[in-house]
Amino acid sequence: MTRKILVLIIAAVSVLFGAVPAPVQAAMPATVAGAVARELDALDPPAAAYVVVGPDGTVTVGTRGKGVTARTPFVLGSLSKSFTALAVLQLVDRGRVELDRPVTAYLPWFRTATPGRAPTIRQLLDQSSGLPTGAGVADVTHTGRTLEQRVRRIATVTPGAARFRYCNLNFATLGLVVQTVSGEPYASYLRTNVLAPLGMSDSRAGLVEATVPWFGVHVRSRPADFTGALPDGYLVATPEDLGHYLTMQLGDGTYQGHRLLSPASMRLLHERQVTVPAADADPYTDGYALGWYTGAVNGTPLVSHSGDVTGFHNDIGLLPVRHTALAVLTAQNSKLLANDDAYVAGMRVLAGQPAPAIGFLRQYRNRYLLIDLSFAVLLLAMAWRWTRLIRHPRSSSARGAIWGLAGSLTLGALVYAAVVYGIGYTAGFPLQPDLLLGSAPELLVLTVLLATYPVLTSLLKFSRRRPGSTAGPGVDRTFGR
Repeated sequence: MTRKILVLIIAAVSVLFGAVPAPVQAAMPATVAGAVARELDALDPPAAAYVVVGPDGTVTVGTRGKGVTARTPFVLGSLSKSFTALAVLQLVDRGRVELDRPVTAYLPWFRTATPGRAPTIRQLLDQSSGLPTGAGVADVTHTGRTLEQRVRRIATVTPGAARFRYCNLNFATLGLVVQTVSGEPYASYLRTNVLAPLGMSDSRAGLVEATVPWFGVHVRSRPADFTGALPDGYLVATPEDLGHYLTMQLGDGTYQGHRLLSPASMRLLHERQVTVPAADADPYTDGYALGWYTGAVNGTPLVSHSGDVTGFHNDIGLLPVRHTALAVLTAQNSKLLANDDAYVAGMRVLAGQPAPAIGFLRQYRNRYLLIDLSFAVLLLAMAWRWTRLIRHPRSSSARGAIWGLAGSLTLGALVYAAVVYGIGYTAGFPLQPDLLLGSAPELLVLTVLLATYPVLTSLLKFSRRRPGSTAGPGVDRTFGR
């Protein structure tokens, strides 16, 4: 009997934290749509949609959230890069652009901070130009810049070695090449040559309102819009329209009688060009083609891309040999959530694997419950510490108090720098406070609390100190009893 009880306890703990599937998982729908919908229920975004293209060409669209329909627009984020790649290869098909010519052949004034260093069109498309990730991240926080202004600022950027470095500026430059060679604004070219032939009539419509989670509460966010970054991150499309796009991407470059790309260019678009380090890869990928990641799911070749902007996270995956595809769009993007869980689950089912179990900590409400409890404990501990200081002032010299305050200021600055900038540089680009505010506001609040706590404590000690001690530096320790 004791052994049976022990087995039951272990099974219950495993189910709670997602170590093994719960018995109810056996009854989970085996369809892609069912797996995605179930994951979205756990993620609980305020607005979401998914698009599934089946082997027979049928398109299934599902939505989640009040008022969300198949025609609700979503900001695509970096999914926009695949549209730009398509536009560039159209110009290649027409003989107006050559992949292995330097970008200066089309933008004669193009410069980097390294004289004579100009990437080719192919290097921009496969992200091997050497332009650093950080330059593209910092750039998109300046939403008032035009496309040309963004590209001209590359003159201040020092490129690294010609290997994979994901950089938004690669595709901003390609968008300007499309604009210059075609003689019309990028948005106009895309509308005429890509969106219209695909029947994507609702794309580039108004924006769905985004939200940012603050301690588990959905707070409205200003809708993202950055016309100078359309080629690399700010195109807008509806789930219904993306169904047309996915269908074309699974074919030979045509859609309902309209040829957008030659078969050769269509193959090249999805053909791996460079290796991607694991730290920079999307789920299931290890290479980059032209505006797309490449990899495999359960041994099945995959072409995919993710997209992130403030308030939106999206994923697209194609399994060309199975002639199936999936897109998952969410109007929520928090670094404290597994935003791509619904996509990963759907791709597993598409590739013939079972969907993963949804454990306790993968559920939105449970994760934020733990975050909120942790903050409550931290705030109570701080309040308790300050209450003791108010009730029990201690003797200290002015000199000791000043040293304590100086040390606290230094400690606070180091804590702030370590979190806001240290983590960012480890990831390959500076983690600016405004980016944290849009993707993980709780982390920014925690950083500010940890940085200001020793300073406020030291000030409180100084204001409540009892003169009379002749002790020197170090007596008044901020974290002392």
